[in-house]
Amino acid sequence: MVRYLEKSEYGKCRPLWEEAFPEDSKSFADYYFSEKLPGSKVLAIEGGKLLTMAHLNPYTISVNGKKWELPYIVGVATAAHQRHKGYMRQVLNQMLRDLNQEKKPFCFLMPAAEAIYRPFQFAFIYDQPVWKPEDEPEKDLEKVPVDLAEKSEELAHWLNNWLEKRYEVYAVRDRAYMELLKKELESEAGEVTGLYEKDGKLHALEAWWGLGKREERFYYSISEIKPSDMHPAIMVRITDVRSLLEVIGLNENAPGDKFQAVLSIKDPIISENEGCWLWKLGKNGSTLERMKGLGLQTEADEAEQIPSSSEVLEINIDELAQWIFGYKTLEETLGVMPPFWTEYVRTLQGVFLDEVV
Repeated sequence: MVRYLEKSEYGKCRPLWEEAFPEDSKSFADYYFSEKLPGSKVLAIEGGKLLTMAHLNPYTISVNGKKWELPYIVGVATAAHQRHKGYMRQVLNQMLRDLNQEKKPFCFLMPAAEAIYRPFQFAFIYDQPVWKPEDEPEKDLEKVPVDLAEKSEELAHWLNNWLEKRYEVYAVRDRAYMELLKKELESEAGEVTGLYEKDGKLHALEAWWGLGKREERFYYSISEIKPSDMHPAIMVRITDVRSLLEVIGLNENAPGDKFQAVLSIKDPIISENEGCWLWKLGKNGSTLERMKGLGLQTEADEAEQIPSSSEVLEINIDELAQWIFGYKTLEETLGVMPPFWTEYVRTLQGVFLDEVV
């Protein structure tokens, strides 16, 4: 039976974690199980011991200015001797349906392998940029060790400003976030350095970690630096399409302040997303209403003379995610020219999700 574990049972997850993720150091696992996991949910199947699990780690995510507490899915694993029995499918399907009932617009994860999650309609929406400190154009900067916990509120404010100016989808930083990040980095001998201008203003924040091979954990700079590398990193699964599209509105190409058209969505797992919707778009957001007939407009709509189109956008839920998050154009995703009115939709501009767990 699929069920959520009680917090007192979370210790059951450690043996399966160590079996599934042998590359993680003991110190990192200690951090995760003592500091991170207690604030999360665990959905699992048992059979004497834990057979399958998925951890839902909550983050406050800002999406075009609206904030939701959404789950970052980690620790997805099945015991080696119990694989290919459908346990993972049961857990993930239950998780997705539960998130829909909670009206969570989406969940996200960093896949060990894309092929594992494609059958559940997860799709890439974020490529991780790698910025190198040596590419920093501002050379006259003083490097100073930084304590993320000691300066948690100041650094959270700086980072939120940095993110807000560049992205429309990101995890909001606060004191708790910075304090946990410090412990996460310390579990792998992490070091954080601030790069300061002559007047004392913080220009960039850099972190390296790794008990063996040292790796850059992040480099955030107010300079506009071209990434030295970009690689697909985060997949998203839309779980409540009506909630997500609340933050999507019309762009400057639209013929007015309102427009409506038909959206036909295919979702093989979440029936609440499936079907034909009347998409009513405004400048600052939109709503979806289930189609009850063939008519696009009510008498009130006709009286208000709202522009509309009967041209239907037929789309799978994963294709919709890649379009709405600005990862791909509809033409790239669908392989055909989409309805003309889709050019009026303002999709999300810029995603940044660099969390590890």
